[in-house]
Amino acid sequence: GMINGLFSVKNDLFIDAGSDAGIGTITFDGTGAQNYTVAAGSPRTCGIVVNKATGTVLPAAGTTQFLIQKFNLLSGDFTAPSGQLNIGGAWNTSQVLFNHAGGIFNHNNGTLTINPLNGCATVTHTLDVIPATDFYNVIINANNTCGNIPVIISAVGDVINATNNLTHSDGMLNGLFSVKNDLFIDAGSDAGIGTITFDGTGAQNYTVAAGSPRTCGIVVNKASGSVIPAAGTTQFLIQKFILLSGDFTAPSGQLNIGGTWNTSQILFNHAGGIFNHNNGTLNINPLNGCAAVTHTLDVIPTTDFYNVTINANNTCGNIPVIISAVGDVINATNNLTHSDGMLNGLFSVKNDLFIDAGSDAGTGTITFNGIGAQSYSIAAGSPRTCGIVINKPSGSVVPAAGTTQFVIQKFSLLNGDFMAPSGQFNIGGTWNTSQVLFNHTSGTFKHNNGTLNINPLNGCAAVTHLLDVIPATEFYNVTINAINSCGNIPNISIAVNDTIHVLNDLRLTDGRTLNRFIDVVGNVIIDATYDPANSSELILIGSGNTTIDATNAVSLFDGRIKVNKSNASRTVTLLSGLQLDAASQSITFVKGRLVSSASNLLIIGNGVTALSASDSSHVSGPVRKIGNAIFTFPVGKIARNGVPYFRPVSITAPGNVNDHFTAEYFPSDTEPLYNTLSKDLTLDHISRCEFWMLDRTNGTSNVLVTLSWKDSTSCGVTNLSNLRVARWDGVQWRDHGNGSTSGNTNSGTIRTSGVVTAFGPFTLASNNSTNPLPVSLISFDGVCNNSTIQIKWATGTEINNDFFNIEKSDDAISWKTIGIIEAAGNSNRIINYKFQDKGPSSKGSYYRLKQTDLDGKFEYFKPIYIYCSEKIELDLAVYPNPSRGNITIENNFDESVIIYISDMMGRQLFSKNILDHSDEQLDLSDFGKGVYTIHFVLEGNLKTQKLVIQ
Repeated sequence: GMINGLFSVKNDLFIDAGSDAGIGTITFDGTGAQNYTVAAGSPRTCGIVVNKATGTVLPAAGTTQFLIQKFNLLSGDFTAPSGQLNIGGAWNTSQVLFNHAGGIFNHNNGTLTINPLNGCATVTHTLDVIPATDFYNVIINANNTCGNIPVIISAVGDVINATNNLTHSDGMLNGLFSVKNDLFIDAGSDAGIGTITFDGTGAQNYTVAAGSPRTCGIVVNKASGSVIPAAGTTQFLIQKFILLSGDFTAPSGQLNIGGTWNTSQILFNHAGGIFNHNNGTLNINPLNGCAAVTHTLDVIPTTDFYNVTINANNTCGNIPVIISAVGDVINATNNLTHSDGMLNGLFSVKNDLFIDAGSDAGTGTITFNGIGAQSYSIAAGSPRTCGIVINKPSGSVVPAAGTTQFVIQKFSLLNGDFMAPSGQFNIGGTWNTSQVLFNHTSGTFKHNNGTLNINPLNGCAAVTHLLDVIPATEFYNVTINAINSCGNIPNISIAVNDTIHVLNDLRLTDGRTLNRFIDVVGNVIIDATYDPANSSELILIGSGNTTIDATNAVSLFDGRIKVNKSNASRTVTLLSGLQLDAASQSITFVKGRLVSSASNLLIIGNGVTALSASDSSHVSGPVRKIGNAIFTFPVGKIARNGVPYFRPVSITAPGNVNDHFTAEYFPSDTEPLYNTLSKDLTLDHISRCEFWMLDRTNGTSNVLVTLSWKDSTSCGVTNLSNLRVARWDGVQWRDHGNGSTSGNTNSGTIRTSGVVTAFGPFTLASNNSTNPLPVSLISFDGVCNNSTIQIKWATGTEINNDFFNIEKSDDAISWKTIGIIEAAGNSNRIINYKFQDKGPSSKGSYYRLKQTDLDGKFEYFKPIYIYCSEKIELDLAVYPNPSRGNITIENNFDESVIIYISDMMGRQLFSKNILDHSDEQLDLSDFGKGVYTIHFVLEGNLKTQKLVIQ
């Protein structure tokens, strides 16, 4: 039966086999010796109280176990059985299971087994002892039922001391325990926030069952001796760890520290003694119980780990934070893995770094400081780790095979070699304070043809992040994506005297760049989310042709721009409009051409300056100027000799800050778009060599206009006083006089004699026969005629033209003269020339013209290619014609056809292979208004067609 009442015994107690425990008590209160006898079969009785004025309670002969519900020693002596003093049984309420308040407890080298079974209630059972209470062996086996884990605690200030072994078999330990010999962790142990202290004077072992059971915290505080894993034990799962004195050897597998915590903890504390990592892994894996917690690792300089894994699990949206104590570095002498949680401490790794999918960044750092090769591996999904420092006395850090990205909070290269991933090197994450996001002090940075993506997210704070590099630092692609939150725009500043070198493309996505310089070899993309008020200077360099694309972000770049390509023939082409309108903004031309178009316009705002334009560097295409200041448009183009020339046009100050003018230079014949024979009577002739398109595109301001000339492109200025500025009014050329000139016959400028009130095409003119101005080639082509090739060309005007050489080549490299034709000398009318090649090559040939003046000056015109075979009728169509530059070529033929387009002087401007039975859309708006010729070539057969761009 079950005893739930209060009983007392003055002599002996007998527990028979059928006894059924109970929540009552039996009190030993006799004055002499008393015995307890327990039948075989482990019967349990109710609680036992020892409250004897004199005498002892001891086991009867043959009794080696005593199974009771709870135990209370108030006075007198009690001797436990030599086997098990088993305290527990079923309880639905929390109990003081063991209470030693007075008298003497003799453990008798037996085992105290605490094994309550809670009846589906959440209970906490207490062990209450005095300093003199010693147990031999202790087993905690608090059985879990209904999902509620019984908790075993010690009373406040008490330590449950096992002078031999301690076993955690089941339940949760929230109290203080100590063990003088060995510790056993069985499969059912349920962790706990208490501690077990190893404090024996000799060697002690820990044994852990299979299945990864976890016990509570472990303290090592030994006056002498060591704590080592027992044979076969390769893991040790505990809540926290403290090494105060003595030696501790970790398992060769995992020393797993963590478990569930609702408060911040020092999970690992090494204050004294020796920690031996045993080539195992320190696995920090706390699970926060929906609380925001920060866990600390506190070490001394001699603390070394082999492998370290940080796996702080996130629950309820609160990410556990792992920090190191002030001044401490957590050192992994082999590998370091960031698996989950946030790292705000200092870590170092001597071998390889692994970033798993659950890593949650952090404001701390991981330092690569090994002496050999090291690598980093990143899981799929772009997980971010904390800051990275490279400080290696030798060797390099490289991405592991298959790793194409590295997502970190910040980066510092102090010493050694670092290779970025071939995909994205992503630096940023959330910051509430300004940071040096990228710092290269020494060592070698290898971009690996990847992209540096600077993407900090400010946590509602106003921050300015720094990029600090050395002259040798080079990036391949760079993206600035400093994400705006709470209305505060993150600033990306460049350190004093530094230049960010971008060997390929630069993308400005969000935030803004401040100070210093960014030079870019490749293309520039400005996104619609980029923030204006940036002040860094963008320098466009390199030996290749590049582009700027600011689609939907036309006016968002507020820094200075400098065009400084490796040579004058290289171009920077606008793929969208670009408006420079910020205070102190400027565009400087050093070398290379900026190519614009009507749809992709360069707009220079009020107060913005265009500096240092020259033959080597200018805008090839239209430029718009807004404002009320005097301005010289930095325009030019490639002239007919293939050399780029700067040919500015200037205006005096408009009357309104919002007025704007748009200008473009064309080294093209003014005919037939603008009839040179239709002119004011005061003009003798009009230049057919070049013109400017100057339009007033907003406002009503009238201005003086200044044109320029240069002998190599203006076709002959001989008398400055007879020069005039002419403007096409839609019907005829109007004389705007000669207000003033500068320079000489080689180069100079001429200003209108009065303000201009209407605008359009402008060019040079002369009021008499001086200033010959034009020499133009209208066409140059050839056709097959039986066994010969007929070469034909036409000039619109000739000035001092002596003769033409017709040259031939098989490879367009080596040329020989096959004919000389005398020229007309001087002419203002169209003259047609022809020449027959009577020995054409069966494989086709290149032909070109060399034109020589009377004074011996000469120039070449671009070559054509002719191949004669069986006559083929080319079935092609071009529409619309006239057009504004966007045309479609329809090839209805069964083979692909080569096309090239030339201007009226025969200069080839474009070529392409058009596939059979296909339509080809072309955007020729960059050519400017004029008449052009499309040449269709197939196996020596030629078809030409005029194309008018309006």
